[in-house]
Amino acid sequence: LKISSWRAAATLMEVSTEEVARGGGEDIDDDARSSAGGLDAEDEDELLPGLVLVDDGPERQLVAAVGAGSFDGLRGLERLAVPGRGLTRLPERLGELTGLLELSLQDNQLAVLPDRLGQLVSLRELNVWKNRLTALPESIGDLRELRALRAWKNRLVSLPDGLGGLEGLRELRLECNELTSLPESLGRLFELRELHLWSNALEALPDGVGHLVELRELHLEGNRLTRLPRLLHGLAELRLLDASHNHLASLPESIGELGELRCLKLEGNRLVALPESIGHLEQLEELHLGDNLLSAFPERGGELSQLRELRLERNALTVLPGTFGRLESLSILRLEGNRLVDLPPSMSELLQLRELCLLRNEIPALPEFLQHMVEEQGLQLEHDILPPDRLQLVPAKCS
Repeated sequence: LKISSWRAAATLMEVSTEEVARGGGEDIDDDARSSAGGLDAEDEDELLPGLVLVDDGPERQLVAAVGAGSFDGLRGLERLAVPGRGLTRLPERLGELTGLLELSLQDNQLAVLPDRLGQLVSLRELNVWKNRLTALPESIGDLRELRALRAWKNRLVSLPDGLGGLEGLRELRLECNELTSLPESLGRLFELRELHLWSNALEALPDGVGHLVELRELHLEGNRLTRLPRLLHGLAELRLLDASHNHLASLPESIGELGELRCLKLEGNRLVALPESIGHLEQLEELHLGDNLLSAFPERGGELSQLRELRLERNALTVLPGTFGRLESLSILRLEGNRLVDLPPSMSELLQLRELCLLRNEIPALPEFLQHMVEEQGLQLEHDILPPDRLQLVPAKCS
């Protein structure tokens, strides 16, 4: 039986009926069949030469079939997928599958990966998410052809320095682990497009992160970061930066050098001020700053001409700059839970504004220009400001 892909899913091992019908090539090894004690006849019919899944008490283990050269018939294998089978270990001889392009071992119970994993020199995709891994082997840096490494929802506490050897890596997913630090070598992943590090325990990022020149998405939410790297200008292609729900008290001036940034999420931090350089983000469309300690919005923030959504809820704002009226693309503005006592008249120039929430502020009377915007441009206004006759213009609904 000649095999180009192998998948163990709902059944023990599954081969397409077309491949079975063609037949030819090598027959399934009788020794491999006999080594699968504990499996019924129907399962035995699905076995491939070289690898078998056997019941071993409470554990299920992927092991080499008995007999010399049991992996020889799989040297040309390109895809190996064994998801959700309760695997607790892998054979060292897995490294002999040097033609493998994709290895998917997600949703198992693996605590370690074999050192010989680094011999899979053709591998382009490695899926080991939702296991029990506490570390990755140093040899993983030898996988120079790897394009995607997905290891989220494990128990990783650190990463090998060899990770920097993955010079072709484009997607690195390490969210939902227990990482407290990252190796400096991470800054050598010059082809990386997506970096997912959310829901870890990171307190700082290596400065090398600022050298990831092809990075498009950087997900850092739900860590313990107190600062971002001082130099960010190298992230010339970054479109999304999510550092929400960390411990950031300030932002570096270099944040303004992220010229391609479309979405910046910083809610749930400890920011007391924003750098004026934030006004240089000419492509920015979404800015999320809710649940911080901001008392002012920078004057140059009015230069964000592409901004469509601005969230400033639950801060300590008392006034907004007169430049607010320059936000010509603004459609959604959340200002609830601040200390605003007035609104700048220039806000009447926000002709694209469709949603505005002013709940829980200290504005004594509703400005007339807002009433005009409700009537003329269909502004959905939510507030708790009582007009002289004590009638609310629109019932408050947002929270």
